[in-house]
Amino acid sequence: MKLRGYFLTVVLMAIVALVTGCSQDKAILHARGNLTGEGDFLVVLTGEDGQRYLKDLIIYDTGNGKREVFRKDISHLNPWKLMVGDVDGDGKDEISIGVYKESPLHPVMAKRPFFYNFDGEDLVPKWRGSRLSRPFEDFHLFDIDNDQVMEVVGEEYLEDGRQVLNTYKWREFGFEGYKETQAVKSIQKVFTFEDRLHAIVGDDSGNARYYVEEMEDGLEWREYRE
Repeated sequence: MKLRGYFLTVVLMAIVALVTGCSQDKAILHARGNLTGEGDFLVVLTGEDGQRYLKDLIIYDTGNGKREVFRKDISHLNPWKLMVGDVDGDGKDEISIGVYKESPLHPVMAKRPFFYNFDGEDLVPKWRGSRLSRPFEDFHLFDIDNDQVMEVVGEEYLEDGRQVLNTYKWREFGFEGYKETQAVKSIQKVFTFEDRLHAIVGDDSGNARYYVEEMEDGLEWREYRE
């Protein structure tokens, strides 16, 4: 399983190098998916190594000669995160971009999750939320309940500084809170492995590894040893 994942990563990195190699762009973040329901696309955010916020969003059609089909400078959004996944169950992957900016309803600089569709020619805003339920450190896309639709998973802060993983489902015009974990002192890292959502959680005795399991009344931390 680890070898297979490594091989897929190497192949994807090679594709990124191929499609960006003839330009001045440096691909910093990339994700791949079926954006239109009819093909395979590679989405790239460009910038410089070590740069906190990135610049150009580029989309390549990898099923037709690896050609560039969209490019836009989004540096005004201060983009720092890029993911692709189907959040509404229509068979088309949305583009999710983490941005750092003010919002009309929340006029302070903060991390925010933006979602777009791609119609084959242009980006179509789907949801540019002012925030999640609480301030968050990071967010992820993961199918927590195995219904073939991605949920948004936020690493959120409580008022006392502790953290929870909170999940959201798409409901017609926006995201609605679904289930969350019990609070922990800190969430150090969240990642997926073997179709499970994992986290490294910190407490007074150090860090421990958990996977997250959906229960009827919430999400449960399940500690494990490597």
